[in-house]
Amino acid sequence: MITLENVPAHSPDWILVLRQACGKSSQRRVSSVIGYSPAVICLVLNGSYGGNLVAVEARVRDRLMKHALTCPVKGQITMNECLSNQAEPFSAASAAAVKLWLACQGCSRNGLGGK
Repeated sequence: MITLENVPAHSPDWILVLRQACGKSSQRRVSSVIGYSPAVICLVLNGSYGGNLVAVEARVRDRLMKHALTCPVKGQITMNECLSNQAEPFSAASAAAVKLWLACQGCSRNGLGGK
């Protein structure tokens, strides 16, 4: 089990928020909010998670920090919506879909290697 003392105070802001949320509630409750298992939360807080930390960070920012960002196409969106847009395959169904896909490809937030 993770203790709050195990997480360094100089950790990134989202790790501190995750730690605080677990301290106020429980890892199990926080895990249901962010959609990751209590084991993943424990590993992240211990600094030993071998999975996609960018995805966990995005979920914490979206669900716990209510982090919004500005998309050049859609305006203010959540980090979770941003990640969903990035994961969409190319579609020529509409000019808006093409514009969004092109913007995502060159975006610095694109976890798939944006520029």
